[in-house]
Amino acid sequence: MKTQDVITRFGSKAKIAKAMGITKQAVSQWGEKVPLGTAALLEKASNGELQLNPMDYAIRRRKYDSDVVGAAPQPLTPNPDFGEQHGA
Repeated sequence: MKTQDVITRFGSKAKIAKAMGITKQAVSQWGEKVPLGTAALLEKASNGELQLNPMDYAIRRRKYDSDVVGAAPQPLTPNPDFGEQHGA
């Protein structure tokens, strides 16, 4: 949900803040998108006039993420020597 759409619907950041029971400063910190939890509340409060699209909040992976955070974990494979090492 875009912050600008919410501002357009309510008329101002102050009116959003009052309706949501938060400060105007909190609204000012939203950036381009409304925080996910707040967006869900706004969708309900606006009777669906404001729509929450979960895909707007999906994690997008960059093609080099595996280099940054490490390779994907490999599946576990049985160790055939495990029983011998532990007296089984």
